[in-house]
Amino acid sequence: MDPNQPQNPQQPQGYPPQPPQPQPYAATPAPQPATPPQPPTAYSSQPQLGYDPNYLDSIAPAPPAPKFFSGSFGKIFFIMIGLLFLAVSIIIAFSGKDNTADLQQMAVRLDNLNKTTNIVHKNLRSSNLSTVNSNYRLWIADSKRQAEELLSLGGVKKTDYSKDMVAEENTLMIELDEKYEDARLNAKLERIYSSSMASETEKLLNLFNVMARKNKSEKIREYAENASKNLEPLHKSFDEFVDDGN
Repeated sequence: MDPNQPQNPQQPQGYPPQPPQPQPYAATPAPQPATPPQPPTAYSSQPQLGYDPNYLDSIAPAPPAPKFFSGSFGKIFFIMIGLLFLAVSIIIAFSGKDNTADLQQMAVRLDNLNKTTNIVHKNLRSSNLSTVNSNYRLWIADSKRQAEELLSLGGVKKTDYSKDMVAEENTLMIELDEKYEDARLNAKLERIYSSSMASETEKLLNLFNVMARKNKSEKIREYAENASKNLEPLHKSFDEFVDDGN
């Protein structure tokens, strides 16, 4: 070995020299694919791409359309239909003016009694009889009104009443008025009037009872039953009245 030859300090002694190692080839790095977008998390404050905010509305069932007969209009409509059917049923039940002959007679008689009782009431001296007569006048006015309303619903006018029936009823009432005037002049009005009205109310009860049994209209039968029921205590008061000067 040449003492002047420089020694390789990294070469271990006693080993043959190592050939130079080839340097590794530095390859150009391959391009990496672009990172795909990450799905938004629940904590993202940004709007989610591709999401339709109206999606839930599009799949939700459509609200029901407003009904034609709902609300106050529907109530008014059905009330009007009910009243129409009621009027038609009354007219059909009457089936002509002949089926209201008893109701026509009652309406005329009550109208006449309304006038007569008002005239007599001013001349009564008994407070007890005046009280009975006041209640009787109220009953007459209400029963007369109901009878005329039923006839009007049935299409029956006063001009349609039987002329013979009206004339007969007027004659009967004229006779009663003359009787009460004579009784007043003879200071017997309380006794004559109470006795006469006991008889007249009994006639009314008989007419109502026949009407309630035989009339073809249910409304007229109901009217007769209720009127008769309210008249019975008044008839009893006239029938049991005793002129004691009070």
